[in-house]
Amino acid sequence: MPRERRRWAGRGEPARYHSSFPRPVEPGVLAVDGVLGLLWIVLMLGAFYALLLRPQRRNMAAHQALMASLQEGDEVMTMGGIYGRIDKVDDQIIELEVAPGTSFRVARSAISRKVEN
Repeated sequence: MPRERRRWAGRGEPARYHSSFPRPVEPGVLAVDGVLGLLWIVLMLGAFYALLLRPQRRNMAAHQALMASLQEGDEVMTMGGIYGRIDKVDDQIIELEVAPGTSFRVARSAISRKVEN
């Protein structure tokens, strides 16, 4: 006949509550904890939006405005740090002149900023 095993909490006293079982609470306390938990989640989502999403959207809008305003003759800098003057603008490709008689093609989205003369 198998012996029954008993779990002891230490010092010879049987365990009354296991960590996975909820402890008894007073009525109304659980409702307040639920509201505070929900408020905490809403505050964290608001902070996530304010600190990460909003600035990223602002940067994307500024970059799209820059891409729309590119014209031939503009002095620009690529994301790789190469300076040049725009010779030709297509939908997706820009031809940059980096030295007299030397030009190459880059993706339109590779332009990081306009350079002031």
